[in-house]
Amino acid sequence: MDNVQNDLSSAPLTALLAELLKRITADPKLLVIYYFLGAALTLAYQISVRLEQCVLLIPCLVSYAKGFIWSIVWPLSWLVRFVGI
Repeated sequence: MDNVQNDLSSAPLTALLAELLKRITADPKLLVIYYFLGAALTLAYQISVRLEQCVLLIPCLVSYAKGFIWSIVWPLSWLVRFVGI
């Protein structure tokens, strides 16, 4: 059992990421689907984080608008979130 290795577990992480990037960029439709999926998940996260700011209507709308913008540029938003740029 120890000798049996999955192709995914035996490859270095950089090789896996390179292969994933190669597959995604090979099909532009797939790239768009993944981008919108990431945007939808980011919007759901942004809304859940901003719920506590919804005491009054105007601050709530402004906060959700900012969350919507962050969900459009979601790769950058997650970079800011985790790296703290």
